Amino acid sequence: MTSDFGLKLKELRISHDLSQQELAQKLNCHKNVISNYELGKRIPNGDALADIARVFGVSVDYLLGLEKPKMLPISGLNEKQQMILTTLCVELSNRSSKKTKS
Repeated sequence: MTSDFGLKLKELRISHDLSQQELAQKLNCHKNVISNYELGKRIPNGDALADIARVFGVSVDYLLGLEKPKMLPISGLNEKQQMILTTLCVELSNRSSKKTKS
């Protein structure tokens, strides 16, 4: 669980264009805490997990690997439709990230 959490945290942090220092500021902790989480050297307590989930707009279950990401089947779509859907997903994700950063 620890390494899965660390990888997931790092992926979320990077996808939200946050440095470890910036995330630490949002969570009111030291950069070393974030580094230790990502390296699997430390596991956050319940309050810290809830704070991390709020920052990224995900559930604690998702952070812990208990919830699978939602996926859309695209096998029946042509290349243009897949590109449109991908563009829409990226745009919605970017808008969500901007609201989270505010």
